Formats: sequence, C-alpha cells, structure tokens
Amino acid sequence: HAHNIAKYARLIANKLELGLKELDAITLAAYIHDLGKKGMKPYSILEIDATSDPAEIMEQAEIPLKLLSAAKFPFDLAGIIKNQYERWDGRGIPNGLRGEEIPIGARILTLVDSYEMLTNRGLSGQQMEPGDALEQMNRQAGKIFDPKLVPILMSVVRDEIYLKQVKAAQDKILIADTEIDLTTLLELRLVKEGFEVIIARNGNEALEKAREERPSLIITEVDLPGKSGLEFISEMTKMKEIGSTPFVFLSRRDDPRIVTQALSLGAEDYI
Repeated sequence: HAHNIAKYARLIANKLELGLKELDAITLAAYIHDLGKKGMKPYSILEIDATSDPAEIMEQAEIPLKLLSAAKFPFDLAGIIKNQYERWDGRGIPNGLRGEEIPIGARILTLVDSYEMLTNRGLSGQQMEPGDALEQMNRQAGKIFDPKLVPILMSVVRDEIYLKQVKAAQDKILIADTEIDLTTLLELRLVKEGFEVIIARNGNEALEKAREERPSLIITEVDLPGKSGLEFISEMTKMKEIGSTPFVFLSRRDDPRIVTQALSLGAEDYI
C-alpha cells in the first residue's frame, strides 16, 4: 500500500516538474503516512462524512510524525501529512484550506491515497476496477480533489498499469476526440479488455492515423478541429485500403440531421 502510493505520488510530482527536494518530500510522506497505525481503522478523504470525528482522524494522521519526531529531515513532511484531509472546495479538515492554499504534496497524497483505497479496499468493501475508480474520482475533481491533478493521475495509471498490455493487443481502436478526461477513461476500459488504443485530437490527425494504423474500429466525435468527424469519416470511406473500417460516433451533439448524416455514411451506431 505504501509503496504503491509513493510510486504514484512520485510519478505525478515528476509530471508537475517539481524540484528534487519537494519531490523527495512528497515521496517520503507517502511512504510513511500510515506508519504506526497497524490495527487502526484506515481513513481516506472519501471515507470522511458527517459522522466522522475530526479530532480522532487528525490524531491518527499525526502518529507517523510523532514516531519520527527525533529525525531531522531536510524538508517539511508535517505540512503534507497534516493537510492530507483538506478538500479543494475548502470543506476539509483540520483548517478548511481551499484550493492552492493546500500544499501540493498534501493534494497529491490525498489523490493517490483515495485511488489506492478504491482499487484495493474499496468503499464499503467493494473493490473497484481502475477505470471505475478514476471515473468516480473525476466526478469529485474541483470538489475534493485538485482538478488539475486528476487527469495527471489518469495518465499515470494508464502508463504504469496498462501500457504493457498494448504490445500484446490483438486489435486496434482509434478514438478521435478532444475530450481528454473522457478518452482517458474510455482508453483504460478498452486496454483492459486487450485492445490497443490510438488517440487523435483532430480530424486530420484521425485520418492520418487511420491510414497508418489500420484500426479494427473507429470511435469519433462529430466536432473535431481541422476536419469534422463527418468529414473525416466521409474521406476515409473513399479510401480503398481502409474504407470498410467500422466506425461509431460518440458525440455530445444530438441534432437529428447530424445523426441522420452520420448513419448515412455507414456508422454502426451514433451514441
């Protein structure tokens, strides 16, 4: 548990390009945050509600700091440990810090500890798949979690856990969409099922990748920069080598005329 949290915390801190001293502080705080708590009820920020005792939670949180009080570390671990239950919206404990008032290390620890809890222990004992856990956490971005850190955690999970499966994948799926959060969650689910996932962020890139990668399925948004999803598919279907590739539209647009146009191009479905 401590190793996984420290690993994810360090990977996120690396992506934020934090200084080495701060990176080491965050990593060590993640390693020790549960030190001395054997046999106690564990808490993550997602498990704190109106029935929780803030004094008990904070007393437990400070146990590792008391155990290591004689050690002289060259950085501030206390600021990370003591603020791990603060919420982005200011409704956390112990001081109701809001947003970037919360130390970055505490924000990272809060995030990775919650992910580890959901995927291992689970809320009410219901262990969650990584994609489901990230989806639940994404709904709390801007409330409990720093909204800038949630997408970074998604990318770290994707890279660390699933990327190795890509090499053994049998089929490729091309996703053309500008929504990073949506495509990351969808990518996690598809990779877990054994597919290799290719991402394109505009219509021109999607057409180029479809030609190069020869995917088994294309999932595309209608509204794409450069070349719309409809234009992308229309051009693709005219190409001899990839024209028969099945495709699905996954879009926020529900205009009946667009749906009709998409289906007339030969789409398997419009969702």
